[in-house]
Amino acid sequence: MSKFLFLLTLVLLLIISLLFLKYRLFLTNEPDAAISGKLLYYQNKVKGFAPDKMDSVVRYADSALLLFNAHATADSVKTSWLQIKVDALLALGLMDSANKTMISAHNHAILEKNLPLQAYTFLWLGSKSRDGGKYFQAEKYISEGLSLAKKSGDKYLIARAHNLFGTILNLKGKYREAQEHLIIASSIFEKLSMPEALGPVYNNIASNYDAINDKEKALDYFKKSLALTLVNHDTLNYVSTLNNLGIHYQNLRPDSAEYYFKEALKCQDYPDVGYKIILTKFNLANLYFTRREFARSEVFYNEIIGQCQAKGIFSGIARCYNGIGNLYEARNDNVHALDSYKRAYHIADSIGETPVAMAFLGNMQYMYEKAGDTKEALVLQKKITSVNDSLRSLEKQIAVHDLEMLYNKEKTERENEALSVSIQLQKNTIRIRTIILILFLVFFAGLVILLWNTYNLYKQRDEAYNTLFKKYKEELILQGETNTPENVVPVINISPTTDSENQLFVLMNYFETQKPFLNPKLKIEDLATATKMSRKSIESMLKIHKQTSFNAFVNNYRIAEAKRMLTDDKYNNLKIETIAKDAGFGSKVNFYAAFKQIIGTKPAHLRDNKTK
Repeated sequence: MSKFLFLLTLVLLLIISLLFLKYRLFLTNEPDAAISGKLLYYQNKVKGFAPDKMDSVVRYADSALLLFNAHATADSVKTSWLQIKVDALLALGLMDSANKTMISAHNHAILEKNLPLQAYTFLWLGSKSRDGGKYFQAEKYISEGLSLAKKSGDKYLIARAHNLFGTILNLKGKYREAQEHLIIASSIFEKLSMPEALGPVYNNIASNYDAINDKEKALDYFKKSLALTLVNHDTLNYVSTLNNLGIHYQNLRPDSAEYYFKEALKCQDYPDVGYKIILTKFNLANLYFTRREFARSEVFYNEIIGQCQAKGIFSGIARCYNGIGNLYEARNDNVHALDSYKRAYHIADSIGETPVAMAFLGNMQYMYEKAGDTKEALVLQKKITSVNDSLRSLEKQIAVHDLEMLYNKEKTERENEALSVSIQLQKNTIRIRTIILILFLVFFAGLVILLWNTYNLYKQRDEAYNTLFKKYKEELILQGETNTPENVVPVINISPTTDSENQLFVLMNYFETQKPFLNPKLKIEDLATATKMSRKSIESMLKIHKQTSFNAFVNNYRIAEAKRMLTDDKYNNLKIETIAKDAGFGSKVNFYAAFKQIIGTKPAHLRDNKTK
C-alpha cells in the first residue's frame, strides 16, 4: 500500500510539472537556450558555404524558419533568415520558388498580424516586379509596403520603402516626387548610421538629378555613391553606379560613357549582378547605335535577348527587338525593321506594358507610312488613339478601384479586430481553466502527501513501541552492547567554479560578430568597456586559456581576415598593403612580421599559390 501511494504521488507531481511547463510556454512562447543554440549552429553553417553550395544554405534556412514557426522570435531575425533563403534560391535560379516562399511568408505574417514582416514581403515582391519590368504591379506592392512600414514604426523598413518608391516614380517620369522619397530615405539611413544602405540611395538620387538635367548635383551624388560602395564592397551598387555614370556621360562624352559601361561589365562574374549587367549591356548597345557602330550594337542586342530569355525578363526582350528594328531601319532594311518592331510590340503587349507597346506600335505605323501602305498605317493610328483613350479611362477605373479596395481593407481590419477580441477571450478562458486545473491538482497532491506522512508517523510510532518493549525485556542482555554505527555518507567536496570560460566565450563571440580587430587603434581598454570586463581579467583569461597576450590574440584574427581576402578572387585588384589595412593593421611592417610568424610564409606567396 505504501509503495502504491508513493508512486501515485510521483506521477501526480510529474503531471503537475508538465502542465506548469506547458502553461509557462503558453504564456511566454519564448525560445529557450537550446533553440538559440540551434540558431547559432545554423548561422555558422550558412557562413561556411561557398556560392556553389546554395542548396545547403536553403536547407539550413528552412530549419531555422521551422523553429520560428514554433517559437516567438524577433521580427528582424525572422526577416534575416527569410532573406538568406530567397537569396540562395535566386542564386540557384529558382525565381518561382523564391516568389512562393515570399508569398507564403506574407500570408503567414497576415495571420500573425506581423506588420514588419508584411511590409518586408511587400517590398521584396515590389522590387522583383520592378526588376522584371512590371512597374504598375511594383508600384502597388511598394506603396502597400510603405504604408505597413509606417504603421510598424520600423525605421529601416520605412527608409527602404521610400527608396524603392522613389525608383518606381523615377521610372514613371515623376522626378520631383521621386526625389522627395529618396531624400527622406537618405535622411533616415544617415540617422541610423547605415552606410551600406546609403550607397544605393545616393545612386538613385544622382540618377534622378540626371533625369531633370541637374548634372552638377548628379555627379556629386554619383561620387558619394562610389565612395560608400568601395568602402562597403557592395558590388551590386558598384555596377549600378558605373552604369548610371555611363548614362550620365552618354550625350556629353560618349567615350567616357563607354569606359564606365565597360568597367561595369568587368564585374559580370560576381553573384547577384545579373540584371544590372543586362541593363549595362543594353545601354552600351544603345550607345554604339548612336555612334552608328551597328555591328557592335547588334551583337549586344542579340546577347541580351538570350540572357533575358534564360531569366524570363520579357520587357528586356521587347526593348532589344525594338533596338534591332532601329538598326534595320538605319540600314534601310524596312522589311526586317517592321518584323522586329512587330515582335517588340507583341511581347510588350502580352506582358501588360501597354504604354511601351504603343511606342512600338508607333514605329510600326511609321514603317507602313514609309512603305506607302497608308491603309495599314491608318488602322494602326486608330488603334493607338483608341488604346490611349482606354488608358485614360483605365486610370479613372483604377482610382475607383483603389477607393473600393481601401473601403474593403478598412472593413476587413474592423472584422479582424472583432475576431481578435473573440480569440483573446477564448485564450483567457483557457488560461483560467488551466490555472484552476493546476490548483486542483496541487491540492490533490498535497492531500495525498499529507496522508502519506500521517501513515508514516503511525508506522514509526508502532515500531518505536515494539523497540522499547523489546529493550525492556532484554535489558540485561543488551547492557554493555554498543550500537553499530550506520554507514557514513561520504562528503563530496565540490570546488567552486569560476566564470572565466564564459567570459572567454563572450570575448570570442564579440570578436566573431562585431569584428573590433578591424580597428587598427583597438586597445584593451576599448575591449574592456565593450565587454564590461576589466583589463586585468581579460589579460589573465587570455594567458590561462589561450596562453597568449592581448596583441597576439588580436593579430590572429587580423591575419585570418587578411588570409581570407588574399585567397578570395574578388580582392585580386587590391594591393597587399590595402588588404593589411582593411584587416586592421596600422603598420605594414607589423603585418608582414605577424603574417610570417602565424602563417609561415609571405602574403604574396600565399596569393600566388591559392589555386594550387
